[in-house]
Order: sequence, then C-alpha cells, then structure tokens
Amino acid sequence: MLLNTDKAWMNLGRSLTKDKKEKAMTNYKFANFNRLLEMVKDGSLDTYDVFIMCINYMSEKEIADMMERNNIKIWKAVSDDS
Repeated sequence: MLLNTDKAWMNLGRSLTKDKKEKAMTNYKFANFNRLLEMVKDGSLDTYDVFIMCINYMSEKEIADMMERNNIKIWKAVSDDS
C-alpha cells in the first residue's frame, strides 16, 4: 500500500530531472533538521534545551559514536576498586 507521500514522490519524479529530484529528496530528508535549526536561530528554542532533547533521545552507544567521530575525548569511568 502506498502512502500519500509515496504517491506524491512518484508523481514528482515524473516531472523532475535527476538533479532536481536529488535536491528535492535532500530537502525532504532534512526538513526536520532544517526546521529545528531555524527554531533555534529565531529564538523559539534554546540551544541547550535542544541539546538535552537530543542526548536524551540517543543511546549511550550513539553518544559515544558521535563523540568519537567529532574527536571528543571519551573518558573511561574509573572504578571504586582502584
């Protein structure tokens, strides 16, 4: 079963060139990302609040991966047995 968005993309695909399709799909994929950035930029959301929302949503592994990819030193927990 096709959703309305799937049908819309099929119809859109018939009328666009390959470059325009790729640009439209990129804009569609990042619509929420761009909207979130705009809300921070215009002051609707606080940067710290968005940060807290994101890390609360992410798993420990995702946070560690993000830190590693951005060259943020990951501190290992020190046990009390030392």
